[in-house]
Amino acid sequence: MIEKEHILHIIKHSYICLFSLIVLILTSCDNTDPNTRPSPLTVDSIIINNKIYKTEYSSPSVRKRKIWGELEPYDQVWRTGANDASLINIQSDIKLGDDILPKGKYSFFTIPSKGKWTLIFNKQWKQWGAYSYDQSEDQLRITFSPSWMDENQEKLKIYFTNDEFILRWEFVKLAIPFTPI
Repeated sequence: MIEKEHILHIIKHSYICLFSLIVLILTSCDNTDPNTRPSPLTVDSIIINNKIYKTEYSSPSVRKRKIWGELEPYDQVWRTGANDASLINIQSDIKLGDDILPKGKYSFFTIPSKGKWTLIFNKQWKQWGAYSYDQSEDQLRITFSPSWMDENQEKLKIYFTNDEFILRWEFVKLAIPFTPI
């Protein structure tokens, strides 16, 4: 009889421990709505000739800040977004301006400047920010002059259209001619 009571006691305590563990796990999970985060994950894609051209990035907001030359310093590598480095995933070789970018996955960085900007497509596509950026892993670097717009773009946008690769944030717009090969 004692042995049966002992076994029931162990089972009861096991259930209590299991329940406590489940509650601990559930309360420690981040249940934040991704759309309410300061820099929500944004995915954009377009299909051209049955090939997908996709961007994936954390999209910060301007929030009444001066972006270029202050929040994002000039002449320094920027992850071009927030959190993880922005991702470009293309299913065919493409022509950007006069340069060729082979199909694949790339992290996307920029070096903002008062004049021409440098756009960087790096083979190390899975990395946090620009902290471990390695220039020797660059697949392609191109320079391009931004346009300064009158209208503020509150949230960062990086996307492909049928004929352009576009970065738009605050009053800056980079629109590079894009052609699938």
